[in-house]
Amino acid sequence: MHCGITVIPLIWIETFSEKREIVEGGRPTPELQGLHTTSKRSGKVFIRSFQTSNYDKYKWLAGSSKLNKLFCWPCLLFNSTDKTVWCKKGYDDLANLCNAVNRHEKTKTHLSSCLMNASFGRTRIDMQLDEQARQHISAHNLMVHKNREVLRRFIDVVCFLGKQELSFRGRVELEESANRGNYVELIKLLSAYDPTLEQHLHTATVFSGLSNRIQNDLIVAVKDVMLKAIKDEVMRSPFVAISLDETSDVKTLSQLTTIVRYVNPDGKAVERFLGFTDVSEDRTAARLKQEVGKTLNEYGCGEN
Repeated sequence: MHCGITVIPLIWIETFSEKREIVEGGRPTPELQGLHTTSKRSGKVFIRSFQTSNYDKYKWLAGSSKLNKLFCWPCLLFNSTDKTVWCKKGYDDLANLCNAVNRHEKTKTHLSSCLMNASFGRTRIDMQLDEQARQHISAHNLMVHKNREVLRRFIDVVCFLGKQELSFRGRVELEESANRGNYVELIKLLSAYDPTLEQHLHTATVFSGLSNRIQNDLIVAVKDVMLKAIKDEVMRSPFVAISLDETSDVKTLSQLTTIVRYVNPDGKAVERFLGFTDVSEDRTAARLKQEVGKTLNEYGCGEN
């Protein structure tokens, strides 16, 4: 209430709209005809009355017509700790008004309150935090999108090498090596024409995507996705056949190949390679039967 200066500090008010309404309402500047100060000097009695021109002289000065006292408007709103006479009881000694005003204007609490009053609504902390959060989310989304794009290129290289049945690793994959393997060399070739990939390789400090461990992880991830797609097709197919064959690898270990043949949802007969199984220790018919049963159970095609 401006008429009686019943104003609580803004920090006690929850909503910003209520705070803004009080601040934008402005300080109350009543005439205060009842504010007088009587003093004696040299046997004479002097009566001082409040002049409204003081409001123009001191832009922070406010008055209460109910109490007939003067207050500091910024301190009323923003000073909740240092309860001076200017924001608690009110000032009414007109004989010493000039000195009291000058002293109050130099106090730290008054200067701080005036600064908060002048900047109120222009720089809101909650809005700054919201903007900072939006910028953080935007930067995070941009980084996620960039990382996905880079990872998509790595996956495309893995799929290309697998489709062409080319080896991934090189004999020596050091940076000074003339041939670091098909995977690394293909990525380096793509980066010469791909700014996103080139920037990643140039700035990456932890994850470059070129290590042998990352290559293996990508191969396994692509394999899992492919096998899941094959499994989904096999489970929906009315006719499924399994073919097993044995071959030896470079270490002369017996590797059992597993292939499924089935009719896909488009009505076409397809053949899919599922993988190798080491059967060096046991190549009997019982072992092969065991692998067949395992595949039937895993792909849910025992009745087809």
